Amino acid sequence: WYYRGRDFRQKIGKLDKSKEYLVRCRSGGRSAAASKIMVEMGFKVVYDLADGMMGWEEEGKPVSKK
Repeated sequence: WYYRGRDFRQKIGKLDKSKEYLVRCRSGGRSAAASKIMVEMGFKVVYDLADGMMGWEEEGKPVSKK
C-alpha cells in the first residue's frame, strides 16, 4: 500500500496493532514515512528497513525474488 494513498490509513487501520510489522521499500524513504504513520496510529512494534531493499542487497543479505 502506498503511504500517500488516500486509503492508506483506512487499510492500515484494519491491521492488528498488537502484532509486529516490518515495513520496507526500495530505498528506505517511503518505509520510514509509513512506519511513522503506523506508530502514530498506535501500532506497538514497527520495524523499518531503514536503507530499504537497496541497502539490504548492498550489505550482501539474501533476497528471494519470486
